[in-house]
Amino acid sequence: MTELINDFATVEKARRLADTIQGGGNVRVVAILPIEDRRVGVMLNIGEEENLEVGTRLLVYRIDHYTSDGQHIEQPLAVVQVTYVQTENNCSHAVVLDRLDPEFWDQATMQLKREKHIDPPRNFAMPYMPKELHSLSLEDLTTFRQYLETIHDSLTRIESDQVVYDWTLDKQQLPSYRISGS
Repeated sequence: MTELINDFATVEKARRLADTIQGGGNVRVVAILPIEDRRVGVMLNIGEEENLEVGTRLLVYRIDHYTSDGQHIEQPLAVVQVTYVQTENNCSHAVVLDRLDPEFWDQATMQLKREKHIDPPRNFAMPYMPKELHSLSLEDLTTFRQYLETIHDSLTRIESDQVVYDWTLDKQQLPSYRISGS
């Protein structure tokens, strides 16, 4: 239950951040880096107004393809999780959690065997939220988290009181009824 509450708090933070940078935030991947355990990480430019925290998940979109009328095509590239924030330089490091364009990431991994870092395609990043919760407002998420906390607190109180109910009844305590025929 505690884990679920923490997950909702994380989604709440993501919604709050998404609401503040909606309409053109400037969070973007500026470099793709190798990290320990043969995993891939990214360096993010987080801009001046964004308050990313360690643990924040972002959905990175690739925007280097265009439609015939010149509009960007937003192609999901990866879900990343912030592991380090350096506010004085407006940058952050993140680990790639989910490779949404496996072909791109396979090529990037091969390139990183020869190079210290590689340049990403044009992109931007937005706070990641599960699609089932994406349409919920910050108020909805906060209310639901508070509801879960109330349930958790109630269950914890019941456990700590160690209330034991004995629902077994001795047959001799039951009243006997006689149905008489007419």
